[in-house]
Amino acid sequence: VETVDALRLEKTPSGKSYLDLVDVLSVHFYSGRTPPEIATGDVNNSQGYDVTFIEHLKRLHEWRLQYKPSAQIWMTETGYDAGGPIGTNEWFQAARLPRVVALCLAPLAATAGSTYP
Repeated sequence: VETVDALRLEKTPSGKSYLDLVDVLSVHFYSGRTPPEIATGDVNNSQGYDVTFIEHLKRLHEWRLQYKPSAQIWMTETGYDAGGPIGTNEWFQAARLPRVVALCLAPLAATAGSTYP
């Protein structure tokens, strides 16, 4: 949320908010060997967080409802490298993909009356 909030706070040279130019909020998530339900970091960018991935998604969903309700949230990248130093094997990779998708949908399901596309 802190990253996308910069879109709202920063202004273009013409004085518009960068958020005015955004239609989609794209989410990328890689938890490596840590199960996605308990991951508190994204190993793809060596970023650690104080909350879990699902909490980040809830915060992003709430932020979007407040500042840019017309924007869609897209999960455009997720994965678990099956051969590199941050990855797992192909079985775990396949098992985690639907779990990450379910986590992405959870904040929407928790919002009563949500009409999110």
